[in-house]
Amino acid sequence: MIKHLIAALFALLISAGSAIAQNCSAYPNTLTNGQPADATQVMANFNAIQNCANNQLAGLNTAVIFSSVGIGTTTPQGKFQVQDGGAFIVGTTAQPFLGIQAFTSSFAATVNMYRSRDSLAPVQSGDILGVWNAWGFGGGAWNNAGYISVFADQSFTNSTGAAYMTFATAPSGSVSAVERIRIDSTGNVGVGTTSPTVKLDVVGAVKIGTAAALRGITLFDTTSSQPFCVRVTGGNVTATSGACTQ
Repeated sequence: MIKHLIAALFALLISAGSAIAQNCSAYPNTLTNGQPADATQVMANFNAIQNCANNQLAGLNTAVIFSSVGIGTTTPQGKFQVQDGGAFIVGTTAQPFLGIQAFTSSFAATVNMYRSRDSLAPVQSGDILGVWNAWGFGGGAWNNAGYISVFADQSFTNSTGAAYMTFATAPSGSVSAVERIRIDSTGNVGVGTTSPTVKLDVVGAVKIGTAAALRGITLFDTTSSQPFCVRVTGGNVTATSGACTQ
């Protein structure tokens, strides 16, 4: 049984997606199904098949691939699908990374996150649609250092799906990230507030420029719609015609 499983595995790896195929079934030891086998003989057969597979793969520039691979599913919905589980890319001696590269002028490299409720039911208001998380190890546990999240702002239908986005970081002395910025479904941006009411809603102090690099704020006259540059000069607030240029 063992020798047939091993042979089937390597025969599949060699033949799948490749024009090169070789019968890696020449075993140095003959084993009989249902009969006890010496471990040394089993390993010798395994090594023979492995060497045969390596010889075939050595001439290829890339790894042999399947047309579609499913882990935990027999019907993968793409080139690769992991069902009811996760996947880790771990680096101990080299930089771990996930690369997505598009060699085309027609479209860009894209990362998509999909969310539905059970059995493809519509998401509801407040559901998390996607999260990018960053974690750091503190010696005994992993701490959530920051995240970017997208939430449903209403119950979704085929014609509407409002959402909002949040940005969070962990403060000093804490192991939990706290929301810092929110972009609501109307496009309002809140800094220090989760309910912005205007295009930029800041709860807290705002600093513009420095003594060495003066800055101003361009405001538009509500009557003439003309721009004015508002600055503080000598302790006085001044407004000069035209948009600020620095």
